[in-house]
Amino acid sequence: MCAFTSRARLLCSGVLTGLACVALTAGAAAQQKSAPPDFSSSQAGWLTFRVEFMAGPSGPSPVRNDPAHPRVSNAEAAATGKQPTFLIADLSNPNLKPWVVERMKKDNEAVLKPVIEVNRLENEGDAVMREAIGTLFSSESNAIELIKWKELFEILEDNIDGCERVANRVE
Repeated sequence: MCAFTSRARLLCSGVLTGLACVALTAGAAAQQKSAPPDFSSSQAGWLTFRVEFMAGPSGPSPVRNDPAHPRVSNAEAAATGKQPTFLIADLSNPNLKPWVVERMKKDNEAVLKPVIEVNRLENEGDAVMREAIGTLFSSESNAIELIKWKELFEILEDNIDGCERVANRVE
């Protein structure tokens, strides 16, 4: 009889444990089916019109472009004919944590670094052009050859200047 009571207790506790697990699992499944929060309501989040985010009624504003590097979106470019530019973030926004500022600073530098390099190369190209034309005039005696080479140097310089204009628009 003692063995039967032990078996009954063991069976009863097993059944109760199973029921408890089913009840907990059903509660978790019911929680997963709830709707996600709606951040587009007027109670939370920022609203976006076109590309820029609009600040809510209170709190800090969203991250904007750096005033030194005006933003021209693709939509604005299509409407105005301006050249679109990359977004260079304003890192002084109080929303940004220090680790985010460091990461965004790297992103900003990655966008601006090629622009700076193109400007440096254009300046170097100007110096080479002046030197080449000076050498050409001092060493070339054939007038036709001089005109051909001078024209070629000017075409190359115009192309280098064009690269700089593109880089400045990206900036």
